[in-house]
Amino acid sequence: MITTPTRSIRGGPSAHIDRRNARQAAMMAGFVALMLSFIPLTVLMLLPLFVDMPGWSESTLQPLTVMGVGLPLIFALTAVTSYRARLRNG
Repeated sequence: MITTPTRSIRGGPSAHIDRRNARQAAMMAGFVALMLSFIPLTVLMLLPLFVDMPGWSESTLQPLTVMGVGLPLIFALTAVTSYRARLRNG
């Protein structure tokens, strides 16, 4: 039997559409989490300016570290967990 590239063991074209919808929803969930986390991360970034911090946390909470690592990490974790949950739940 000849199969087309869109037909897979997982269920054919409808499974492809379901995965595409799950990817789109995961990207949207990632961006929503990113926007919601921007204000708390900004507060965390500005905290060493107003509070006397121990040495290790003062060097860790630098603006580039908080925004450069925190934002992509929040986006990636939210998108991956949302995608996996949507695939599992159908």
